[in-house]
Amino acid sequence: MQIFIRGLQYQIYVFNCNKDTKIQDLKNFISKKVGLPRTWQKFIMGMKVIFNESLTMEESAITNESTLYLMLKWHGIGCGCICCLKKPMLLRNGKRLQSLE
Repeated sequence: MQIFIRGLQYQIYVFNCNKDTKIQDLKNFISKKVGLPRTWQKFIMGMKVIFNESLTMEESAITNESTLYLMLKWHGIGCGCICCLKKPMLLRNGKRLQSLE
């Protein structure tokens, strides 16, 4: 089965898989191809966001020649990615959180 991924700058990536392939494998493919970390990726298909990475293509209702739209996740407090955890964060009350470095 062939999946089309529409990238951030209108590039189209082709991902060959089967119906048992997981969404996390798709995110790994994009990470290697584009250099965008998995935690920053979000896929949209049919006006719905695909949140669960452990679902398979079949469970996510992704069929042959489906097009997924790659979007960036917003980052900040509670994000959990390494990039955000290393930066000091500014809260609404003006106090700063400590970085993990």
